[in-house]
Amino acid sequence: MGDTAQARQFFAACLRLNPEHVSAHTGTATILDAGGKQKEAAVHIKEALKYGYSEQAYHLAEKNKIKLDYSDYNKKLPEYFNAQKYKPTPSAREFKEMVLVSAQRTEFDEVVRKWSKKYDDYYKQNENKKSIETMDQLVTRYAGWYHGYAGTGGVMAIKARMRFNAALKEYQSFLQRTAKENSERLANVKRAHDVLTNKINNMYKTQSFESAEAECKQKIIYLNEYLTLTASQRDQHISNTVYKLYEFTNEIVYWSAFLMKPEEYKQFYLSFTSDFLKQIRGYDQYQQLYPTPENIFIQCKNIQPEEKRKEKKDSVEIPDADCPLKLELPVGAAKFKSDCESWEIEGGEGIVGSFEKNYKTGEITIFVGLGVEFYSKGGIAQVGGGVELEAKGGLFIKFGKDLSITDYGDKAEVGGSAAIGPIMTEAKITGILGMESGGKLETDIAGDKTLLWKTEQ
Repeated sequence: MGDTAQARQFFAACLRLNPEHVSAHTGTATILDAGGKQKEAAVHIKEALKYGYSEQAYHLAEKNKIKLDYSDYNKKLPEYFNAQKYKPTPSAREFKEMVLVSAQRTEFDEVVRKWSKKYDDYYKQNENKKSIETMDQLVTRYAGWYHGYAGTGGVMAIKARMRFNAALKEYQSFLQRTAKENSERLANVKRAHDVLTNKINNMYKTQSFESAEAECKQKIIYLNEYLTLTASQRDQHISNTVYKLYEFTNEIVYWSAFLMKPEEYKQFYLSFTSDFLKQIRGYDQYQQLYPTPENIFIQCKNIQPEEKRKEKKDSVEIPDADCPLKLELPVGAAKFKSDCESWEIEGGEGIVGSFEKNYKTGEITIFVGLGVEFYSKGGIAQVGGGVELEAKGGLFIKFGKDLSITDYGDKAEVGGSAAIGPIMTEAKITGILGMESGGKLETDIAGDKTLLWKTEQ
Protein backbone atom coordinates (compact mmCIF):
# COMPACT_ATOMS: atom_id res chain seq x y z
CA MET A 1 0.00 0.00 0.00
CA GLY A 2 3.07 2.23 0.06
CA ASP A 3 2.84 3.05 3.77
CA THR A 4 6.42 2.03 4.57
CA ALA A 5 6.55 3.88 7.91
CA GLN A 6 3.63 1.93 9.37
CA ALA A 7 4.76 -1.32 7.71
CA ARG A 8 8.17 -1.05 9.36
CA GLN A 9 6.52 -0.65 12.78
CA PHE A 10 4.62 -3.89 12.24
CA PHE A 11 7.79 -5.66 11.09
CA ALA A 12 9.63 -4.40 14.19
CA ALA A 13 6.80 -5.65 16.43
CA CYS A 14 6.97 -9.02 14.71
CA LEU A 15 10.75 -9.28 15.28
CA ARG A 16 10.34 -8.46 18.97
CA LEU A 17 8.04 -11.47 19.24
CA ASN A 18 10.15 -13.68 16.99
CA PRO A 19 13.72 -12.50 16.18
CA GLU A 20 14.05 -15.33 13.61
CA HIS A 21 11.06 -14.37 11.43
CA VAL A 22 12.34 -14.47 7.84
CA SER A 23 9.56 -12.42 6.22
CA ALA A 24 9.85 -9.64 8.82
CA HIS A 25 13.60 -9.39 8.23
CA THR A 26 13.03 -9.38 4.45
CA GLY A 27 10.35 -6.68 4.66
CA THR A 28 12.54 -4.49 6.90
CA ALA A 29 15.50 -4.95 4.53
CA THR A 30 13.35 -3.98 1.53
CA ILE A 31 12.18 -0.76 3.23
CA LEU A 32 15.71 0.19 4.33
CA ASP A 33 17.15 -0.54 0.88
CA ALA A 34 14.49 1.60 -0.82
CA GLY A 35 15.36 4.41 1.60
CA GLY A 36 19.05 4.27 0.65
CA LYS A 37 20.16 2.63 3.92
CA GLN A 38 22.02 -0.32 2.40
CA LYS A 39 24.28 -0.99 5.42
CA GLU A 40 21.28 -1.31 7.75
CA ALA A 41 19.47 -3.39 5.12
CA ALA A 42 22.44 -5.79 4.91
CA VAL A 43 21.98 -6.78 8.57
CA HIS A 44 18.39 -7.90 7.98
CA ILE A 45 19.27 -9.56 4.65
CA LYS A 46 21.82 -11.76 6.42
CA GLU A 47 19.37 -12.57 9.22
CA ALA A 48 16.70 -13.60 6.69
CA LEU A 49 19.14 -15.94 4.94
CA LYS A 50 20.48 -17.28 8.24
CA TYR A 51 17.13 -18.32 9.69
CA GLY A 52 15.56 -19.60 6.48
CA TYR A 53 15.47 -18.44 2.89
CA SER A 54 13.86 -15.60 1.00
CA GLU A 55 14.34 -15.17 -2.74
CA GLN A 56 13.73 -11.45 -2.31
CA ALA A 57 16.45 -11.21 0.35
CA TYR A 58 18.83 -13.20 -1.88
CA HIS A 59 18.22 -10.81 -4.83
CA LEU A 60 18.76 -7.82 -2.53
CA ALA A 61 22.10 -9.34 -1.49
CA GLU A 62 23.11 -9.74 -5.15
CA LYS A 63 21.89 -6.23 -6.06
CA ASN A 64 23.92 -4.60 -3.27
CA LYS A 65 26.89 -6.98 -3.72
CA ILE A 66 26.70 -8.10 -0.12
CA LYS A 67 29.37 -10.67 0.60
CA LEU A 68 27.77 -13.60 2.42
CA ASP A 69 30.14 -15.72 4.52
CA TYR A 70 29.52 -19.16 5.98
CA SER A 71 28.89 -17.59 9.39
CA ASP A 72 25.95 -15.68 7.91
CA TYR A 73 24.16 -19.00 7.35
CA ASN A 74 25.50 -20.79 10.41
CA LYS A 75 22.28 -22.05 11.96
CA LYS A 76 22.13 -25.58 13.39
CA LEU A 77 20.67 -28.05 10.92
CA PRO A 78 18.87 -31.33 11.48
CA GLU A 79 21.42 -34.11 11.96
CA TYR A 80 21.75 -35.75 8.57
CA PHE A 81 24.88 -37.74 9.28
CA ASN A 82 25.61 -38.58 12.90
CA ALA A 83 29.19 -37.33 12.76
CA GLN A 84 29.56 -37.06 16.55
CA LYS A 85 29.00 -40.80 16.82
CA TYR A 86 32.56 -41.18 15.49
CA LYS A 87 34.68 -39.72 18.26
CA PRO A 88 38.49 -39.73 18.16
CA THR A 89 40.13 -42.47 20.19
CA PRO A 90 41.42 -41.34 23.62
CA SER A 91 45.03 -40.37 24.20
CA ALA A 92 47.24 -42.62 26.34
CA ARG A 93 48.63 -40.72 29.33
CA GLU A 94 50.57 -43.53 30.95
CA PHE A 95 51.97 -46.98 30.27
CA LYS A 96 49.01 -48.98 31.58
CA GLU A 97 46.53 -47.16 29.29
CA MET A 98 48.30 -48.23 26.10
CA VAL A 99 46.59 -51.63 25.83
CA LEU A 100 43.12 -50.01 25.77
CA VAL A 101 44.14 -47.19 23.43
CA SER A 102 45.82 -49.59 20.98
CA ALA A 103 42.70 -51.78 20.95
CA GLN A 104 40.45 -48.79 20.27
CA ARG A 105 42.69 -47.60 17.45
CA THR A 106 42.52 -51.04 15.86
CA GLU A 107 38.73 -51.02 16.20
CA PHE A 108 38.47 -47.58 14.56
CA ASP A 109 40.76 -48.74 11.74
CA GLU A 110 38.15 -51.40 10.98
CA VAL A 111 35.37 -48.76 10.87
CA VAL A 112 37.40 -46.69 8.37
CA ARG A 113 38.15 -49.78 6.30
CA LYS A 114 34.46 -50.76 6.08
CA TRP A 115 33.35 -47.27 5.03
CA SER A 116 36.11 -47.05 2.41
CA LYS A 117 35.12 -50.44 0.99
CA LYS A 118 31.48 -49.38 0.93
CA TYR A 119 32.45 -46.29 -1.10
CA ASP A 120 34.77 -48.23 -3.46
CA ASP A 121 32.12 -50.86 -4.19
CA TYR A 122 29.40 -48.28 -4.88
CA TYR A 123 31.76 -46.08 -6.94
CA LYS A 124 32.53 -48.96 -9.33
CA GLN A 125 28.85 -49.84 -9.64
CA ASN A 126 27.73 -46.25 -10.21
CA GLU A 127 30.54 -45.37 -12.65
CA ASN A 128 29.79 -48.46 -14.73
CA LYS A 129 26.18 -47.35 -14.97
CA LYS A 130 27.17 -43.78 -15.90
CA SER A 131 29.47 -45.03 -18.66
CA ILE A 132 26.48 -46.11 -20.76
CA GLU A 133 24.27 -43.07 -20.05
CA THR A 134 23.62 -40.24 -22.50
CA MET A 135 24.75 -36.67 -21.80
CA ASP A 136 21.18 -35.69 -20.90
CA GLN A 137 20.98 -38.53 -18.40
CA LEU A 138 24.29 -37.50 -16.83
CA VAL A 139 23.11 -33.89 -16.53
CA THR A 140 19.92 -34.91 -14.74
CA ARG A 141 22.04 -36.48 -11.99
CA TYR A 142 22.87 -32.89 -10.97
CA ALA A 143 19.45 -31.43 -11.76
CA GLY A 144 19.13 -29.58 -8.45
CA TRP A 145 22.55 -28.00 -8.91
CA TYR A 146 21.79 -26.68 -12.40
CA HIS A 147 18.31 -25.51 -11.45
CA GLY A 148 19.76 -23.71 -8.46
CA TYR A 149 22.30 -21.96 -10.71
CA ALA A 150 19.69 -21.02 -13.32
CA GLY A 151 17.08 -20.04 -10.75
CA THR A 152 14.55 -22.45 -12.26
CA GLY A 153 14.41 -25.04 -9.50
CA GLY A 154 12.41 -23.18 -6.91
CA VAL A 155 13.38 -21.81 -3.53
CA MET A 156 15.03 -24.95 -2.11
CA ALA A 157 17.35 -25.48 -5.09
CA ILE A 158 18.62 -21.90 -4.89
CA LYS A 159 18.96 -22.00 -1.13
CA ALA A 160 20.69 -25.42 -1.15
CA ARG A 161 23.22 -24.31 -3.75
CA MET A 162 23.94 -21.13 -1.82
CA ARG A 163 24.39 -22.95 1.51
CA PHE A 164 26.40 -25.81 -0.01
CA ASN A 165 28.84 -23.41 -1.70
CA ALA A 166 29.24 -21.36 1.48
CA ALA A 167 29.86 -24.44 3.65
CA LEU A 168 32.30 -26.03 1.18
CA LYS A 169 34.24 -22.78 0.79
CA GLU A 170 34.50 -22.32 4.56
CA TYR A 171 35.50 -25.96 5.02
CA GLN A 172 38.36 -25.57 2.53
CA SER A 173 39.37 -22.32 4.24
CA PHE A 174 39.33 -24.11 7.61
CA LEU A 175 41.65 -26.83 6.29
CA GLN A 176 44.03 -24.19 4.93
CA ARG A 177 43.98 -22.18 8.18
CA THR A 178 44.81 -25.21 10.32
CA ALA A 179 47.38 -26.74 7.95
CA LYS A 180 50.34 -24.83 9.42
CA GLU A 181 49.33 -25.58 13.02
CA ASN A 182 48.82 -29.26 12.12
CA SER A 183 52.27 -29.43 10.54
CA GLU A 184 53.91 -27.86 13.60
CA ARG A 185 52.15 -30.26 15.98
CA LEU A 186 53.21 -33.27 13.91
CA ALA A 187 56.80 -32.02 13.94
CA ASN A 188 56.62 -31.65 17.75
CA VAL A 189 55.33 -35.20 18.09
CA LYS A 190 58.11 -36.57 15.87
CA ARG A 191 60.72 -34.68 17.92
CA ALA A 192 59.24 -36.05 21.16
CA HIS A 193 59.34 -39.58 19.74
CA ASP A 194 62.96 -39.09 18.68
CA VAL A 195 63.81 -37.84 22.18
CA LEU A 196 62.22 -40.95 23.70
CA THR A 197 64.13 -43.23 21.33
CA ASN A 198 67.43 -41.46 22.10
CA LYS A 199 66.82 -41.75 25.85
CA ILE A 200 66.32 -45.51 25.52
CA ASN A 201 69.44 -45.88 23.37
CA ASN A 202 71.55 -43.77 25.76
CA MET A 203 70.19 -45.69 28.73
CA TYR A 204 71.94 -48.85 27.53
CA LYS A 205 75.20 -46.95 26.94
CA THR A 206 75.35 -45.24 30.34
CA GLN A 207 73.51 -47.59 32.73
CA SER A 208 73.52 -51.23 33.73
CA PHE A 209 70.59 -53.08 35.28
CA GLU A 210 70.48 -55.96 37.71
CA SER A 211 67.19 -57.32 36.35
CA ALA A 212 64.60 -56.99 33.59
CA GLU A 213 62.30 -55.37 36.19
CA ALA A 214 64.79 -52.58 36.86
CA GLU A 215 65.33 -52.04 33.13
CA CYS A 216 61.58 -51.80 32.45
CA LYS A 217 61.07 -49.47 35.39
CA GLN A 218 63.42 -46.91 33.78
CA LYS A 219 61.90 -47.38 30.32
CA ILE A 220 58.39 -46.81 31.66
CA ILE A 221 59.50 -43.57 33.34
CA TYR A 222 60.72 -42.26 29.97
CA LEU A 223 57.62 -43.57 28.19
CA ASN A 224 55.23 -41.89 30.64
CA GLU A 225 57.01 -38.55 30.12
CA TYR A 226 56.47 -38.92 26.37
CA LEU A 227 52.81 -39.97 26.71
CA THR A 228 51.97 -37.10 29.07
CA LEU A 229 53.48 -34.53 26.70
CA THR A 230 51.91 -35.86 23.49
CA ALA A 231 48.52 -36.57 25.08
CA SER A 232 48.25 -32.92 26.10
CA GLN A 233 49.12 -31.68 22.60
CA ARG A 234 46.85 -34.20 20.87
CA ASP A 235 43.87 -33.42 23.10
CA GLN A 236 44.32 -29.68 22.51
CA HIS A 237 44.44 -30.22 18.75
CA ILE A 238 41.27 -32.33 18.84
CA SER A 239 39.48 -29.73 20.95
CA ASN A 240 40.44 -27.00 18.45
CA THR A 241 39.25 -28.82 15.33
CA VAL A 242 36.93 -31.79 15.80
CA TYR A 243 33.69 -29.87 16.37
CA LYS A 244 34.27 -27.90 13.18
CA LEU A 245 34.71 -31.18 11.31
CA TYR A 246 31.40 -32.44 12.73
CA GLU A 247 29.64 -29.23 11.73
CA PHE A 248 31.01 -29.04 8.17
CA THR A 249 30.38 -32.72 7.48
CA ASN A 250 26.73 -32.53 8.49
CA GLU A 251 26.18 -29.22 6.65
CA ILE A 252 27.73 -30.33 3.37
CA VAL A 253 26.06 -33.77 3.15
CA TYR A 254 22.72 -32.18 4.17
CA TRP A 255 22.57 -29.57 1.41
CA SER A 256 24.08 -31.79 -1.28
CA ALA A 257 21.01 -34.02 -1.00
CA PHE A 258 18.93 -31.22 -2.62
CA LEU A 259 21.36 -30.81 -5.52
CA MET A 260 21.83 -34.36 -6.81
CA LYS A 261 19.71 -37.31 -7.81
CA PRO A 262 19.73 -40.20 -5.27
CA GLU A 263 22.30 -42.36 -7.11
CA GLU A 264 24.82 -39.54 -7.49
CA TYR A 265 24.14 -38.24 -3.99
CA LYS A 266 24.91 -41.66 -2.47
CA GLN A 267 28.31 -41.71 -4.16
CA PHE A 268 29.09 -38.18 -2.92
CA TYR A 269 27.82 -39.03 0.58
CA LEU A 270 29.98 -42.16 0.88
CA SER A 271 33.03 -40.32 -0.49
CA PHE A 272 32.72 -37.35 1.86
CA THR A 273 31.92 -39.34 5.00
CA SER A 274 34.78 -41.79 4.28
CA ASP A 275 37.17 -38.85 4.09
CA PHE A 276 35.73 -37.49 7.34
CA LEU A 277 36.41 -40.80 9.13
CA LYS A 278 39.98 -40.83 7.80
CA GLN A 279 40.48 -37.37 9.27
CA ILE A 280 39.18 -38.57 12.65
CA ARG A 281 41.57 -41.53 12.44
CA GLY A 282 44.31 -39.05 11.50
CA TYR A 283 44.23 -37.59 15.00
CA ASP A 284 46.12 -40.70 16.16
CA GLN A 285 49.27 -39.54 14.38
CA TYR A 286 49.47 -36.69 16.92
CA GLN A 287 50.50 -39.28 19.51
CA GLN A 288 52.88 -41.67 17.77
CA LEU A 289 52.81 -45.08 19.46
CA TYR A 290 54.91 -46.90 16.88
CA PRO A 291 57.63 -48.05 17.05
CA THR A 292 59.32 -47.09 20.34
CA PRO A 293 56.29 -46.81 22.72
CA GLU A 294 54.77 -50.06 21.44
CA ASN A 295 58.13 -51.84 21.68
CA ILE A 296 58.48 -50.76 25.31
CA PHE A 297 54.94 -51.90 26.02
CA ILE A 298 55.50 -55.33 24.42
CA GLN A 299 58.76 -55.83 26.33
CA CYS A 300 57.47 -54.69 29.71
CA LYS A 301 53.74 -55.49 29.86
CA ASN A 302 54.34 -58.85 31.59
CA ILE A 303 57.26 -57.72 33.73
CA GLN A 304 56.35 -56.09 37.03
CA PRO A 305 58.46 -54.62 39.84
CA GLU A 306 59.76 -57.24 42.28
CA GLU A 307 57.95 -55.78 45.29
CA LYS A 308 54.60 -55.86 43.48
CA ARG A 309 55.18 -59.40 42.23
CA LYS A 310 56.04 -60.57 45.77
CA GLU A 311 52.94 -58.87 47.13
CA LYS A 312 50.75 -60.64 44.59
CA LYS A 313 52.40 -63.98 45.30
CA ASP A 314 51.73 -63.60 49.00
CA SER A 315 48.10 -62.67 48.42
CA VAL A 316 47.30 -65.90 46.52
CA GLU A 317 49.77 -68.24 48.21
CA ILE A 318 48.29 -71.44 49.65
CA PRO A 319 49.90 -72.18 53.02
CA ASP A 320 51.81 -75.42 53.42
CA ALA A 321 50.39 -76.24 56.85
CA ASP A 322 46.92 -77.81 56.96
CA CYS A 323 44.45 -76.38 59.42
CA PRO A 324 41.53 -78.82 59.52
CA LEU A 325 39.58 -77.16 62.34
CA LYS A 326 38.22 -73.66 62.76
CA LEU A 327 36.78 -71.80 65.69
CA GLU A 328 33.38 -70.17 65.23
CA LEU A 329 31.68 -67.96 67.83
CA PRO A 330 28.43 -65.98 67.62
CA VAL A 331 28.81 -62.18 67.89
CA GLY A 332 25.26 -60.83 68.01
CA ALA A 333 23.78 -61.28 64.53
CA ALA A 334 27.24 -62.03 63.10
CA LYS A 335 29.83 -64.82 63.41
CA PHE A 336 33.51 -64.72 64.33
CA LYS A 337 35.71 -67.33 62.61
CA SER A 338 39.38 -68.07 63.22
CA ASP A 339 41.85 -70.63 61.86
CA CYS A 340 45.63 -71.00 61.38
CA GLU A 341 45.72 -68.40 58.61
CA SER A 342 43.24 -65.61 59.39
CA TRP A 343 40.29 -64.35 61.38
CA GLU A 344 37.00 -63.17 59.93
CA ILE A 345 33.71 -61.57 60.99
CA GLU A 346 30.74 -62.13 58.70
CA GLY A 347 26.98 -61.75 58.91
CA GLY A 348 23.76 -60.63 57.30
CA GLU A 349 20.67 -62.13 55.73
CA GLY A 350 20.11 -61.68 51.99
CA ILE A 351 22.68 -58.90 51.90
CA VAL A 352 25.85 -60.27 53.48
CA GLY A 353 29.23 -58.83 54.36
CA SER A 354 32.51 -59.83 55.96
CA PHE A 355 35.77 -58.41 57.29
CA GLU A 356 38.84 -60.68 57.15
CA LYS A 357 42.49 -60.21 58.20
CA ASN A 358 45.36 -62.52 57.22
CA TYR A 359 47.85 -63.20 60.04
CA LYS A 360 50.81 -63.78 57.71
CA THR A 361 50.51 -61.01 55.14
CA GLY A 362 48.63 -58.42 57.19
CA GLU A 363 46.14 -58.05 54.33
CA ILE A 364 42.55 -57.02 55.02
CA THR A 365 39.67 -58.12 52.78
CA ILE A 366 36.19 -56.56 52.85
CA PHE A 367 33.33 -58.35 51.07
CA VAL A 368 29.75 -57.20 50.32
CA GLY A 369 27.21 -59.19 48.34
CA LEU A 370 24.12 -61.40 48.32
CA GLY A 371 23.84 -64.80 50.00
CA VAL A 372 21.57 -67.65 51.07
CA GLU A 373 22.04 -69.97 54.05
CA PHE A 374 20.60 -73.23 55.43
CA TYR A 375 21.26 -74.27 59.06
CA SER A 376 20.32 -77.44 60.94
CA LYS A 377 20.90 -77.80 64.71
CA GLY A 378 22.63 -80.85 66.15
CA GLY A 379 25.60 -81.86 68.30
CA ILE A 380 26.29 -83.77 71.55
CA ALA A 381 24.16 -83.22 74.63
CA GLN A 382 23.98 -79.51 75.36
CA VAL A 383 27.25 -78.60 73.62
CA GLY A 384 25.49 -77.30 70.47
CA GLY A 385 26.71 -77.19 66.90
CA GLY A 386 25.08 -78.35 63.70
CA VAL A 387 25.35 -78.34 59.91
CA GLU A 388 25.38 -75.22 57.75
CA LEU A 389 25.21 -74.76 53.96
CA GLU A 390 25.68 -71.39 52.30
CA ALA A 391 26.27 -69.66 48.95
CA LYS A 392 27.24 -66.04 48.40
CA GLY A 393 28.54 -63.77 45.69
CA GLY A 394 29.49 -60.12 45.42
CA LEU A 395 32.33 -57.62 45.39
CA PHE A 396 35.55 -57.62 47.40
CA ILE A 397 38.32 -55.13 48.02
CA LYS A 398 41.71 -56.06 49.49
CA PHE A 399 44.11 -53.76 51.38
CA GLY A 400 47.82 -54.29 52.08
CA LYS A 401 49.66 -53.69 55.35
CA ASP A 402 49.87 -49.98 54.61
CA LEU A 403 46.11 -49.89 53.84
CA SER A 404 46.74 -49.26 50.14
CA ILE A 405 44.35 -51.06 47.78
CA THR A 406 46.08 -54.14 46.36
CA ASP A 407 43.16 -55.86 44.61
CA TYR A 408 39.42 -55.66 43.98
CA GLY A 409 36.85 -57.52 41.93
CA ASP A 410 34.21 -60.26 42.05
CA LYS A 411 34.05 -63.21 44.44
CA ALA A 412 31.67 -66.19 44.66
CA GLU A 413 31.68 -69.00 47.21
CA VAL A 414 29.67 -72.18 47.82
CA GLY A 415 30.30 -74.44 50.81
CA GLY A 416 29.17 -76.22 53.94
CA SER A 417 30.40 -76.73 57.47
CA ALA A 418 29.77 -79.02 60.43
CA ALA A 419 30.34 -78.03 64.05
CA ILE A 420 30.29 -79.36 67.56
CA GLY A 421 30.05 -76.38 69.83
CA PRO A 422 32.53 -73.69 68.67
CA ILE A 423 34.81 -76.21 66.87
CA MET A 424 34.01 -76.59 63.17
CA THR A 425 35.38 -77.93 59.91
CA GLU A 426 34.25 -76.94 56.45
CA ALA A 427 34.49 -77.62 52.74
CA LYS A 428 34.05 -74.89 50.15
CA ILE A 429 34.91 -73.82 46.61
CA THR A 430 35.78 -70.18 45.93
CA GLY A 431 36.05 -68.31 42.65
CA ILE A 432 37.74 -64.91 42.41
CA LEU A 433 38.12 -62.51 39.47
CA GLY A 434 40.47 -59.78 40.72
CA MET A 435 41.53 -56.74 38.70
CA GLU A 436 45.10 -57.19 39.93
CA SER A 437 45.39 -60.85 40.93
CA GLY A 438 43.42 -62.16 37.94
CA GLY A 439 41.09 -65.15 38.10
CA LYS A 440 41.43 -68.23 40.27
CA LEU A 441 39.31 -71.17 41.42
CA GLU A 442 40.25 -72.81 44.73
CA THR A 443 38.88 -75.55 47.00
CA ASP A 444 39.30 -75.76 50.76
CA ILE A 445 38.38 -79.14 52.26
CA ALA A 446 39.06 -79.38 55.97
CA GLY A 447 41.98 -76.95 55.66
CA ASP A 448 43.52 -78.68 52.64
CA LYS A 449 43.59 -76.03 49.93
CA THR A 450 43.93 -76.84 46.22
CA LEU A 451 44.32 -74.30 43.44
CA LEU A 452 42.25 -75.66 40.54
CA TRP A 453 42.77 -72.83 38.04
CA LYS A 454 44.50 -69.49 37.81
CA THR A 455 44.91 -66.97 34.98
CA GLU A 456 48.40 -66.17 33.78
CA GLN A 457 49.67 -62.73 34.84
